[in-house]
Amino acid sequence: MNNKEKVLLKRPDLELAFDVGHSSIGWAVLSGKDQVQVEGCGTVIFRADDCLASKRRDFRRQRRHIRSTRQRIRRMKALLLHLARLAHQRGCGRMEWTVLDWNQPAIDFYESLGAVRLTDWTICRLSGAALARHA
Repeated sequence: MNNKEKVLLKRPDLELAFDVGHSSIGWAVLSGKDQVQVEGCGTVIFRADDCLASKRRDFRRQRRHIRSTRQRIRRMKALLLHLARLAHQRGCGRMEWTVLDWNQPAIDFYESLGAVRLTDWTICRLSGAALARHA
């Protein structure tokens, strides 16, 4: 739960209002009963000639994709932290795994957990005909 969600839970006086129109989606967070105050608002406007609302569907699809990506990251973090606890409880001195050198988002994620890249190691592989030669 992020900080904004926590604030909303602690503020029962807030209302969420939104309007889904033919060519737009709008939302607002309102407070106050006697004198309404806008705490936050936003809108997405689509072309007027977009009668099938494909842009709206694309926007919603993109939001779902972002939400599912964030969920996968949270799950991966929970898994790695669980494995770290197990490793520590079982007396292991370290955890190691591989990451592709071009996958900067994954590298950043692992480094945010405190992982350090080992630049003095290179992966070697024996496969195919070279492996069969030694069979």
